[in-house]
Order: sequence, then C-alpha cells, then structure tokens
Amino acid sequence: MRRSVVRLLSTRRHWSSIEVKDEVKQGLKRNAVVALESTIITHGLPWPENLKTAQSVEEIIRAKGIVPATIAILDGKLKVGLTNEELVRVAQAKKAKKTSTQNLAAVIVESRLDSEIIG
Repeated sequence: MRRSVVRLLSTRRHWSSIEVKDEVKQGLKRNAVVALESTIITHGLPWPENLKTAQSVEEIIRAKGIVPATIAILDGKLKVGLTNEELVRVAQAKKAKKTSTQNLAAVIVESRLDSEIIG
C-alpha cells in the first residue's frame, strides 16, 4: 500500500509535489506536530460546519503548543499544513476526491490539470 508513496518520494523530481508549511517544519524540529486528514472537511461535514470544525480543531491543538498539519492535495501539490485560505478552499470544494496511497499519484496529476480537484 505504501509503494505509491515510496515511488512518489523516491526521486528528487517528485519532491516538488510536496509542500510543507514553514510552521510545520519548525514543529517537526520539536516533535510537536499533529497530522490532520482533510477527509472530514471534504466528505464528513457540510459547509460551513466543516470549516468551523477544522479551524476549531487547529486552534485547540495550537493552544497546547503543538502545530496542526492538515494535509490536502491542492494545485497538484501534497500540502502538509494549510493556510486559512487553503482551509476555506478545501471546505468549499465541490470536486473533492478521497485519496489514499493507491490513488495518490493520480489525484496529484488530476489536481495539476484541474485546480478545482482537491484530494
């Protein structure tokens, strides 16, 4: 199952497909990061409750001195840690795709071709 992720990361040419927010990079140095899936935002709750919930969860995590790292695919990049604007975009997505290691590479390519596709 991990093979597609390993293949994606196995060469430097794919590293440009991953964008880690500076806040997350700093948190990783302190071992103080919580990864959050975007699936609950895109598929679990309706707008605008999905955005309010995501923002609330991130605030709770930050209040504990930990960095939230919501993960989503936007514009052909695997984003680790989202800005508030990106969080809003994920919450409002109409073309959200459930993404796993099995379709990760395909969703990244589709997202490059159609900026409305979010994984």
